[in-house]
Amino acid sequence: MLLRSVVAGSGSTTYGPAAKLNLRDERLGLGIGLIGQANVNTDGKLESGALILPVTIPAGSVLRWNTNVGWLYNRSGERDQFFSGSQLEMTVTGELNVMAECFDRNPGKIGAQVRLRWTPRNANYDLDFLYGSYVNGAARHIVTLNLTLRS
Repeated sequence: MLLRSVVAGSGSTTYGPAAKLNLRDERLGLGIGLIGQANVNTDGKLESGALILPVTIPAGSVLRWNTNVGWLYNRSGERDQFFSGSQLEMTVTGELNVMAECFDRNPGKIGAQVRLRWTPRNANYDLDFLYGSYVNGAARHIVTLNLTLRS
């Protein structure tokens, strides 16, 4: 994962691994996973990390409800935070998917975001465009462009 952030004219770059382990396939009626990630800055110092337990409940062939709880570490601000969130994800076509979610990671500020995901047929990557508010717990407006490669 490579992340470039700019807040109030000041920017930072972090990178690091993110991995998801599927513990129970959602095709069985309830999907459960475990996600871990860590990001370091360009000086090699740990900036952030997360341990997340996602749960997915399919609601038909095109709609899924996802909810998750977890722990976040962030070197700046509140270092350790519990968070929870919930999202609805809908397949629009075979290649397009939309998502809307809300989450609580900063007491007093509920975060929210929407996403459009394009997954070309037979490809091992996704391209996401997201717009959100308080996604990082601080910035009122955030736009994200994300490329995910799958093996």
